[in-house]
Amino acid sequence: MTSTNHMATNHMATNHMTTKETPPVTDDKPKPTPDEDSTATDEAATDKPATEKPATEKGRQLTVSVRALAVGVVVALVCAALGVLIWQTVSARSELADLRSQEADSAKAEEIAGAYAVAAATLDYKDLTPWVASMKEGVSPELAKQYDLIGSTMEQVLTPLRMQTTAELVLAKTTDVSGDRFRVEAVVNVNTKTIQTPGGGITTAVYGIVLDRADDWIITSVGDPTSAVGAQIGENPDPAPAPVPDPQPAPEPEPGR
Repeated sequence: MTSTNHMATNHMATNHMTTKETPPVTDDKPKPTPDEDSTATDEAATDKPATEKPATEKGRQLTVSVRALAVGVVVALVCAALGVLIWQTVSARSELADLRSQEADSAKAEEIAGAYAVAAATLDYKDLTPWVASMKEGVSPELAKQYDLIGSTMEQVLTPLRMQTTAELVLAKTTDVSGDRFRVEAVVNVNTKTIQTPGGGITTAVYGIVLDRADDWIITSVGDPTSAVGAQIGENPDPAPAPVPDPQPAPEPEPGR
């Protein structure tokens, strides 16, 4: 009995030794920790060439360059259009200023010419001095000398007729501008009374007056300042036709022929 137990005990010991597990074979290298794995990944990424850029970044740079170019073109076009607009505005203002200046000068010439025409067509036989003075006012020295002669001549004609005239301006219009010379047509209605027409009569006289802007609007030509007066006194009548001589009788034939 005792030997049987001993054998059983030895058998169990043998089985225990046989079934002892052999430890697994493992890699001697230790596994990397998470921090070490991340560091290795970063180093691998750092080892790539620095000049190599992602395709998306290159596309973004190209898009930015095209956009900058487009913006530059638009800015240049806007600046050019703005420059043209400014030039047109300045030019238009200059032309408008010139036009307004021309209109103002024409109005000045018409005012002077109209007043002169009314004064030149107004007289009284009782005293012709104011009439002659009015014709000489504001004219060139050459015209003033001519009016001295006209005054003395017209006095001999107007006094016997007892002529009195009044005038009213109809219009004064600038008809030509040449440099500083303005020509104005002044139209006046003249009411003339004489010993023959005590009730008066209306006639129209036209004065072609030339003024020099550069010489303080002096009058250099007036046409015929006595045209209104001459129309009432029959100045420059048409000459009577020369008499026609009676026809001569034909000569008698000589005897023997």
